[in-house]
Amino acid sequence: MVQLILNINDGTDSDNYSGDSYVQERFRNTPNTRVMHIDEPRQVSWARTMSSDEKRDWESVAAKLNDLKQNPRIALLTGSVTGDYIDSKTDLSANERSILRKGVSSGPGPMQDAKTQAWLTAWDKANFVANQGQQPHTIFVDFASLERTHNPVNFSVHTGSHLVLRTPQEIKLWKEINQISSDPERHQSVKSWFDQSIEHASKKGAGLGASVEILDREKLYQDMKQAEEVTIFLGASLGLVSFLLDRGMMDRDMKLEKVKVIMQGGSMDSSENIFGEAFNFALDKKAAKNVFCHVQQFGSFTLIPTQTARRLKFSVKGLVGFGGDPLLKLIEAFNDRQEETEVALLEGNLQERIDKLKAKNIIQSDLAAFMLATRFGESLGVKRAPGCIEDSGTQGAMLVRETDPKDGRFDLLLLQSNFTLDGKGLLTCLNANEYAGEK
Repeated sequence: MVQLILNINDGTDSDNYSGDSYVQERFRNTPNTRVMHIDEPRQVSWARTMSSDEKRDWESVAAKLNDLKQNPRIALLTGSVTGDYIDSKTDLSANERSILRKGVSSGPGPMQDAKTQAWLTAWDKANFVANQGQQPHTIFVDFASLERTHNPVNFSVHTGSHLVLRTPQEIKLWKEINQISSDPERHQSVKSWFDQSIEHASKKGAGLGASVEILDREKLYQDMKQAEEVTIFLGASLGLVSFLLDRGMMDRDMKLEKVKVIMQGGSMDSSENIFGEAFNFALDKKAAKNVFCHVQQFGSFTLIPTQTARRLKFSVKGLVGFGGDPLLKLIEAFNDRQEETEVALLEGNLQERIDKLKAKNIIQSDLAAFMLATRFGESLGVKRAPGCIEDSGTQGAMLVRETDPKDGRFDLLLLQSNFTLDGKGLLTCLNANEYAGEK
């Protein structure tokens, strides 16, 4: 093995799928190269979550609150409306209070629940990429990350991404389980549902050459040590990278200068940090601070901030031409905010479903970041500038800044204009021959 490619991401949203697929296609025909796809699990809650209708009702009532500092959708996502706040509002009707209480943030469930759910979503993504590429595909799940990461999303509205790619029979059973009034009984039924869904997904994967394995961090480190070159594509927290960095700095035989990191994340605007921190930093802020403190140990570190990734949009038609019905379902649920259980049952003409979407061109942050960091970015005039991280405000948020070359600690990719890739443009860029090879 000469080159090791690590793609570290989570396994839930449409841009995670498209980003993973891009990395897989990018190095499909590269000789002497091993690609490892690593999923970082998230804390979850198997308690009842709000339906799409309940979320819309909540946002409608919240919009009437004059002292709400965030827009309603962000307030719901972050769980900033507490029970005490609702009690203090004397001008709310009983029905309005009831609606708002459904959005009060609940805590995460047991760690084993997170592991079980991550195992299922890893199988979903492994099956998707294996089927799409018509070749075996393995997802490694980094359970160790659960010890340190903190999911800042309100668990009352936590996305039901595990539902989107389920069968009609699995959705029917899920709806029946949600009618159970006893929380302990419901939790046990949800666990059984996950076990059955995992069994079905793994059997499907066996026919596709897909597999899911637990990541062994120490073995991964040794594989990195043996490789001549290592490139890390990162769309998750910096937890695993921090571990590998610390391990490498204590090992005189490890050459960290052979490691290149390409990360989607970070913000240049504090007003956009809805969780008080850019999401991928907020997941494990201690790890983020550690990596950026020692970032110059790496051969290179390229950061594609939110403001850059959002400037490149993709036509849904083009994405679906690449990812088919599964990717469209993820777009319908995640980007178009349709009810996950309803999306899972959608069938029929893909174009008709695309026509019903509110937005025909959408943001895919991971896909955009990974594409811009390859040779493709040059064709759009992406600017590579020296960057640094600075703390800002009383909360000490980590903000990304362009700086003088003498103060730069990593490369920052900036896109000056907005672009949209249609179907033809996307498929052209996804062809490895279009961006591989010499300049």
